[in-house]
Amino acid sequence: PQLSQWSRRAIVLAALVGLCAAHVPGCGLRTLLVHWRHRDEVAYNAPRFARALMQEIPADARCSVDAQFLLDFYVSGRPTLNLQSMPKYFVTQDHPYDYMIVSRFGIAEGTAKLADGELIRTVGIRDDPFACYAEIYRPRRPFPRTPSGE
Repeated sequence: PQLSQWSRRAIVLAALVGLCAAHVPGCGLRTLLVHWRHRDEVAYNAPRFARALMQEIPADARCSVDAQFLLDFYVSGRPTLNLQSMPKYFVTQDHPYDYMIVSRFGIAEGTAKLADGELIRTVGIRDDPFACYAEIYRPRRPFPRTPSGE
């Protein structure tokens, strides 16, 4: 039996609506709404959050910084070390730092525990996965400074 032209259009339209509906979960609507609702809050704007985070730390401090904020610290001209540990190649805790800035990634990886830092402050909203969050540590045993300041 032949379908009428209107029946075909109805089937195509229903298929398109179904396809669009299938893409709604995970398409970012919730993220968009959260960021729109909190658009003026520093914790929901990564560049502004990074600038506020840098204000918490002396400008000449040697900072070991997790990936989320690494480029912001580096571009600002601060003495910056990439906070990562790849035991065969590079171990952060073997390099001197005055402050360690750990983001959600570093917390999940246990980086702060590896470096044996002392938590001195938290910044941001830990319970909201859409907000920025960082923990600031200092070494339990301060690293000596060389004559060059390193």
